[in-house]
Amino acid sequence: MLKWQRLRRAALFSATALALAACGGGDEGGGQEGEAGQELQDIHLVLGWLAEPSRGGYFAALQQGYYEGEGFEMFMDPGTRVSAVQLVAAGRADFGLGDVDELLSARDKGIPVVGLFAPFQTSPRVLLYHQGQPIDDFTDLDGRTVFVDPGDEWWEFVKDEYSLTEVQEQSYTGGLQPFITDEESVNQGFLGQEDLALAEEGIPVDYLVVGDSGFNPYTNVLFTTEEYIEQNPDVVRRMVEASVRGWEYYQENYPEVNVFLQQYNQELTPEAMDANAEAQAPLIYGGDAETNGVGWMTEERWAEIGDILTRVGVLENTVEASTAFTTENLPGG
Repeated sequence: MLKWQRLRRAALFSATALALAACGGGDEGGGQEGEAGQELQDIHLVLGWLAEPSRGGYFAALQQGYYEGEGFEMFMDPGTRVSAVQLVAAGRADFGLGDVDELLSARDKGIPVVGLFAPFQTSPRVLLYHQGQPIDDFTDLDGRTVFVDPGDEWWEFVKDEYSLTEVQEQSYTGGLQPFITDEESVNQGFLGQEDLALAEEGIPVDYLVVGDSGFNPYTNVLFTTEEYIEQNPDVVRRMVEASVRGWEYYQENYPEVNVFLQQYNQELTPEAMDANAEAQAPLIYGGDAETNGVGWMTEERWAEIGDILTRVGVLENTVEASTAFTTENLPGG
């Protein structure tokens, strides 16, 4: 069994236990004391997936004591059957991670989530195919079996943009064996994850970067709700500042942090996590992050994704991009 498949199963197991243990957000938590004797406030962050390098900066902030220095006792839920949006909207978590398309869709449905910080300037989502297959661009996917999450916004856009009328969709459940068996098939993935897992098994693959299709949302955006921001502005500020510091630290010190990270995900070796971190680094620290700092966001990018989602029928209402995020707590914001 591939390591990636085992990780998916581990996620479902940990999700059930952590969801049962979830408690309310806001300023009411606490009970632990920091080094200086101050009472620490409980803060719950829903990572939406396993502890791994795509969340590395948050674990760096935990390891380095940045959250504790801001007065937080951090609880990180590494994955759950219930979406991060639902948990945060229901007040069962303070913060969550989600992609821009997910957050805009939530706002379209009346869930007032707000993006605060975007580690990935370029989406790490890719479409994997076996080396040697005659695939040069997205139009070459037509007629092939594609293992994806049917209905996901990015996939609806790709099908519409490139007129993929003959593509055969199959649900991707985390197991890569169907893709391995069918050499003409295509499988969704994230750069530095499925591709590396397949390489470890001696299966060479190439990939199309979904961001090159014209659909390139900010990914793993730290978010909360409008109400939480209104009631806890100082908590939001401190949370963002500590997270920024964590991602800045992770950039140069990822091998050290990955050893710490392995405590939360023993299915991945530090070596595998280092390779993952190196693959994703240009997607995090490049682009606008080079000049504006890690986590930067622009209204133009949010509005662009909103326009695409409206075009493909995902959004039913007009979602004002300027209300869906804030850079107020980012350096230079």
